[in-house]
Amino acid sequence: MKRPKILPREEGQPIRVVICDDSPFMRRMLRQGLERSLDIEVVGSAATAQEAIELVNTLHPDVLTLDLELPDMDGINVLHACRSNPVRVLVISTFTDSAETERAVEALAEGAVDVLGKPNVKAAPSVFFAQLLDRVRDIMQAAPYVSLDNVSAPKIKKGIQRLIVIGASTGGPRSLQSLLSALPADMNAPMLIVQHMPKTFTSVFAQRLGRMCAFEVVQATDGAALVPGRAYVAAAGRHLHVDGQHIHVRSGDPVNGLIPAIDVTMIEAAAAWGSNVTGVILTGIGKDGCEGARAIRAAGGRVIAESEDTCAVFGMPKAVIEAGLADEVVPLDRMAQAIVEEVYGRE
Repeated sequence: MKRPKILPREEGQPIRVVICDDSPFMRRMLRQGLERSLDIEVVGSAATAQEAIELVNTLHPDVLTLDLELPDMDGINVLHACRSNPVRVLVISTFTDSAETERAVEALAEGAVDVLGKPNVKAAPSVFFAQLLDRVRDIMQAAPYVSLDNVSAPKIKKGIQRLIVIGASTGGPRSLQSLLSALPADMNAPMLIVQHMPKTFTSVFAQRLGRMCAFEVVQATDGAALVPGRAYVAAAGRHLHVDGQHIHVRSGDPVNGLIPAIDVTMIEAAAAWGSNVTGVILTGIGKDGCEGARAIRAAGGRVIAESEDTCAVFGMPKAVIEAGLADEVVPLDRMAQAIVEEVYGRE
């Protein structure tokens, strides 16, 4: 399982974007927003899924902005069709009800790099334009598509209960789905998951993981007891705190510009559980989790970082590895076995 190599870009070469939306108004708006910047070039525009697939195959853009509701085909099918000619996909759609949110979460799990909600037509477009430009530039750090092999089934050996804290960002939904679905039903450890996601997405994501895993997956709630064999997904817009055998979900100031922040959860987990904590840092942009990994190591716990070969974005794991804080560097297809060994011990 190898991460696709990102071809080197010539200095000054613009980011090439194809727009896909069935609304002429949105296509014009997206083009207007993207062409405000000299480092981005709109090379094509599609009103249907089939047109988008053809443009991706002929123009080989860096980024595809994709509406999930199209007249001829669901946007998820576009993601599948584009895997033979990889492109970084930014989903730009409406997320006003649970069905739309669930489709967006599915898109992230199927390989979309990021999502952005369509703007309110009555609102000033300047804020949306700024978000749009930031997202397009950010996802250029991601590999166009990461093919995930089946994660190997782990071998189990009984041992001491541990707390597992997993942090992920860009590319994380897909990696977490693959990883957690490979873990056994009788995991003798509670698991905390901090995945950077938009508000309203985390509850849907937890439900999706729960349907695919052999153990219970829930969105974290304030005061919940930590139960071995249960995974808790941090709620968007709230930090996930650890207090002994309980967790707390609280608002607060951003850390690393993020709420929830992986660092907050890992630092408190280290303080509460000491050497019985294992931190896992998966794919993501930035350095969130690095200080948390430092705290875990200082408390006598262990840290596992995902290797570059399988990361969609080798940002967060790279920060941990370069700081000398990773006890192990493991590709995603061997991560489930590594986590089981942390919980049950090695043969």
